[in-house]
Amino acid sequence: MPLNKAEVKTRLLKAYEARLDKQLADLKEELSLAEIEEVALALRGQVSEDITQVLVNQQSRHVSPDEYCPTCGSRMRNKGRKRRGVLTRSGEVEVERPYYYVRPARRVIFPLDERWQLTQRGYSPLGRDLVWLSGLCPMSKPVRSASALGT
Repeated sequence: MPLNKAEVKTRLLKAYEARLDKQLADLKEELSLAEIEEVALALRGQVSEDITQVLVNQQSRHVSPDEYCPTCGSRMRNKGRKRRGVLTRSGEVEVERPYYYVRPARRVIFPLDERWQLTQRGYSPLGRDLVWLSGLCPMSKPVRSASALGT
């Protein structure tokens, strides 16, 4: 099914409006520049997560992989959907994705995980790199590096 852009736009605008209303209601009369930046950055982060979540939901709705296992060629049986958390550049999102069982290979296949190159722990490719980076140096450096990457 093609991406329903009008539905995506409606959902995102509704979520943005609610978040903006809350931010504006909580503002005091006079703000320092640092407080202004904090409000803007908090809203940016929330909007980024909302966009990611809505698009993930849209993309996971109708995944139609080949009906046959790419490894052994056997017919795959649709076993339903499973929920999973995914760490992305814009935060953690939940995805409910279809999965399939290949009886001869005794293998479970999650086509969306493969298409998105998710790790076993649910990291996107860049999320995996950020976790690796965080183990190499004090936390302030990965945060600055992540900011430089546009996260």
